Amino acid sequence: MISIFTFIPCEFGVEACVYTDWGAYLERPDVYFQELGSNHILLGFCIFYVFTVMVFNITGLSITRYINALARAVCDVSRTVIIWIVGIVVTVTAGETKENYKWENIAGGAIAIQLFGFLLIIFGNLVYNRIIILPCVIDKK
Repeated sequence: MISIFTFIPCEFGVEACVYTDWGAYLERPDVYFQELGSNHILLGFCIFYVFTVMVFNITGLSITRYINALARAVCDVSRTVIIWIVGIVVTVTAGETKENYKWENIAGGAIAIQLFGFLLIIFGNLVYNRIIILPCVIDKK
């Protein structure tokens, strides 16, 4: 898909487009690699990200092997919740003074809807793995 998006002109504005000497495009991998080569902090974060994903996947495989798939599913949801909480903390603290650090919508309604979604995912995992058995959904086995 990136090879297709590389040649599609972008008309969405500064926030969504990659600008080059030839114009604005949806994707430009060459620009990303130039940025990686010229910014050592960005390169360091990319390498750090690759290692954290590797550790997460190895941990997930170990959890699935030695405990069960439900534990891994709960860990996946927990990771998402932790990242969401970090985003809220950054928005409340650093976002007060710097516009670029407003990562999350901290309105009460938005947080309530997201929290409800996380709880629904956890509840769905528990029902799917038969930890919680609903009387209206009885297995015919």
